[in-house]
Amino acid sequence: QCMLIVKEKEKANTLQYDWFNNEDETEFVIRETYANSDAVLAHMGNVGELLGKMSAISDLSVEFYGDLSSDLRLAIAPFNAKVYSLFQGL
Repeated sequence: QCMLIVKEKEKANTLQYDWFNNEDETEFVIRETYANSDAVLAHMGNVGELLGKMSAISDLSVEFYGDLSSDLRLAIAPFNAKVYSLFQGL
């Protein structure tokens, strides 16, 4: 369902949205890259109900990379997300 939502509503501002799983499909890693903080906030609004369902049946670990807006930082506070700022890159 999340993949369909991203394809239908968020394609323009979603740079990466890939789901990976281990061999026995008991662990998943979702790699998401967005154009900006507003795109992440839109995504959270679009899949919020599904995120709630996923967090009820799993242990979510959330990490953010980059320069997050203050609105996005407020929105992710309940997730106890780790935030990493860019140190250097190309």
